[in-house]
Amino acid sequence: MLALLRDASMAPGKLTMPISRKTLNEPSGELVEIDFYFGKLSSADAIELVTKHCLDNGGECSNRIYASQFDGARAASFEGVYSDEITQIEVTDDDLLAHFADENKRIVRVPIQDALGISRESSDVITFSGISAAASQSDSHPVAIVAEGWVFSTPGYSQEAAKAGKKCYRRFVDYCRRLRPDYAAILNEDSLPCCHDLKQGRGKDCFLDFFVNPDVYGEKLVTELEGMYADSYLERSSEGLYISTIAPYNPKKRSIARKEARARSAVVAKLLANR
Repeated sequence: MLALLRDASMAPGKLTMPISRKTLNEPSGELVEIDFYFGKLSSADAIELVTKHCLDNGGECSNRIYASQFDGARAASFEGVYSDEITQIEVTDDDLLAHFADENKRIVRVPIQDALGISRESSDVITFSGISAAASQSDSHPVAIVAEGWVFSTPGYSQEAAKAGKKCYRRFVDYCRRLRPDYAAILNEDSLPCCHDLKQGRGKDCFLDFFVNPDVYGEKLVTELEGMYADSYLERSSEGLYISTIAPYNPKKRSIARKEARARSAVVAKLLANR
């Protein structure tokens, strides 16, 4: 599938890899992110897929990306972004996809303006969530789009938080429908675990605003989740189910008590781990 995407991006008359001519500031401080887990893709293919989709839908890449470079790096196992030495690589419109395809490079950080679209003062960053050493031998890394999220917790910025939450919701649901991850979530100061690590008890608080793919988990589980979250925001499509328990991340501004939301999140983590 990724080879086809590369070929399509190089078609005559189509510029799908817009590169900024300036160096973009990266997010700092309190963060918000949307994370995706693709159980059937390698980590390298997953970050390439998400990056290309962002660029094809209005994102603009910085003139630099970050990678670990050594023989066989693309396919080598790793736990976190900084498990191996990282170098900065200057990129152009013509060579970005070539870097992703290079078997001796593991692309780990891609700054992109408007990937999530919350802040115009800094880029967003596409990167990996860390996984355990055991998981790195058999599972792939979730991919995260990370952005500045201080507006969600700073007093006096309720209007800005509502606007940012609306953008998060729209981008998240659109990306999930188009990319079809196994599961995905909107997170504040947290990271989505891979399936192997879910089985080890991680991710209990990660499923407050999340997506589940029925093609992976089946209609029975999706229907069970709809019943469990009848008092929350539900958005069902042919591609999957989005559930939201926090007001900024759904158009109806529905929310449930945080303690209850976290208790249900722990149940969801167990259900998704036992596929």
